[in-house]
Amino acid sequence: MKKRYGLLSAPVAVIACIVCILYIPVRAGAEQSSGNSLDNKIIRAAGGREALSRVKAVRATGSITAIVRRDSGKYERIWTSDGKLRVDINYSRSRELRLLSGGKGWRGSADNDLSRATGPRLDAMLYQNMVLALPFGLLDGTYELQYIGRDEFRGKEVDLLKFRRPDSPEVFVYLDTSGRVVRTTGVFKVRQGVSTNLTAEFGDFRKTGELVLPYRIDNFAGGMHIGRTIIDKYELNPDVNNIVFTPGH
Repeated sequence: MKKRYGLLSAPVAVIACIVCILYIPVRAGAEQSSGNSLDNKIIRAAGGREALSRVKAVRATGSITAIVRRDSGKYERIWTSDGKLRVDINYSRSRELRLLSGGKGWRGSADNDLSRATGPRLDAMLYQNMVLALPFGLLDGTYELQYIGRDEFRGKEVDLLKFRRPDSPEVFVYLDTSGRVVRTTGVFKVRQGVSTNLTAEFGDFRKTGELVLPYRIDNFAGGMHIGRTIIDKYELNPDVNNIVFTPGH
């Protein structure tokens, strides 16, 4: 009998306290697929090589419901193709701000109240940045995907792949038949043989400018639904001052 892992995903505030052994279930005898053909499939599903090459930054705004916090609020995320990330969440009772730049991370409740993020908290930021950069990183070979096999997701057949960068967590990617990324899991080693992991599921894909982007993101912890982000608006190549990625500005 195959062992199945409990998919563990949570906001940064909870991942540090969750530890598990990760098992990736793959259908026995899965037919191998060409990594290069899957690269192209992902690129086409996201909008195409030329369209992706023209996008250097993306701003997403919307709302978030955090079931664990029992709170909700406004959500803003700014990502740039050179590895910068800003996530600003204004809950009804608190604020959470996360910055990533040059592989270094900070988090806190305001721009002038940030502390360096390390360990699982930094890993969570690196993981989110890797997922956001996935289709773009395939354009120049920054990311190399390894095909694992076929699996099922919500009753439908998907391709399971993984990729990793030297300075970042290992990421497992689930692709639907059209090449859209419908689920990702980032794996963070705590010690030998023990890992924590983050999982996100993506839905409500819509054409946005030249790209196709998800407008619904669900997070799970140990199989329990802990949060949902709904994107109301995406902006491609917004006018962004790099100072917003600098702590204490």
